Amino acid sequence: MKYSYSIVVIAYNQSAWIEDAVKAVLEQNCDPIEIVLSDDCSTDDTYEKMTALAQEYRGPHSVVLNRNPKNLGLAGHINRTYELASGDVIISVAGDDICYPNRASRTIEVFETQDPLLAYSQARVETFDGQETPRTYQKATFYSDYDLMAAAVSMQLYLGATAAWHKDMFRKYGPMAYPECYEDLIFGFRAALEDRAALIDEDLVLYRVGAGMTNSTTRVATHEEYVEKRIRELQRAISVLKQRHHDAQTFGLAVNHPVCRAIGNLQDRMVMRLSYYQGNRLAHILRPLRLTHALLSEWLRNVQKR
Repeated sequence: MKYSYSIVVIAYNQSAWIEDAVKAVLEQNCDPIEIVLSDDCSTDDTYEKMTALAQEYRGPHSVVLNRNPKNLGLAGHINRTYELASGDVIISVAGDDICYPNRASRTIEVFETQDPLLAYSQARVETFDGQETPRTYQKATFYSDYDLMAAAVSMQLYLGATAAWHKDMFRKYGPMAYPECYEDLIFGFRAALEDRAALIDEDLVLYRVGAGMTNSTTRVATHEEYVEKRIRELQRAISVLKQRHHDAQTFGLAVNHPVCRAIGNLQDRMVMRLSYYQGNRLAHILRPLRLTHALLSEWLRNVQKR
């Protein structure tokens, strides 16, 4: 094969679901592969359950255990996988999702034949009590429009729980620099820059919604909670856009390239929206008149959530 492969289970405080996730990985019907079970310093017994399953395992795959000495957060943990996994390609698994038995074999087949930097798939979506739910993730950009400009300004690219990526994305662009970022929003844009992304158009993952590491409820009890949540969303969007701008320049796009301008314009609008909550009046004065629409839009959004 052209590449070597590692499956990495990334877990944090997922004691209730980690056993199902790990067992599904250990039962992959591919040639022997490295499996890394990595815990981000959980405060529950997630790591102990991972350890027990690894010690009981007698199958063909090799198992590596890791527990981060301190909590790195999702972005930091994803960055850490670059060091933990020996494979050229990392097949990422969330600690509360279940891989179908052929996920690794199909992913390997796609990397060997199509040579992408990123591969992602479809998924069955269920609640944690087993009720199938609509596949709303299919609204994400890469399920309909694989285009660099669309990727530059989208905040939903693909379902991260289905992804595998080549380490060349780390080697060329470096780790994610902002802890607020979600890896799908960064790696998806990098793959779009290189024009090397592949959709595996079949279900390879049972994606469970309601308690994931990046899951956040859409309902909040008070307006104050809504404001806190909205500030986090805007800060994350700004960090994603900063990382994308850096990556675009690393790729070789000029500052005045239409993609870089689009990223910069959206970042300006997100900063203006954030200033609404932070009371930064100077930002209102210094920003161009064209950005007042962003400020008014955020005001209206905030009023409607009251």
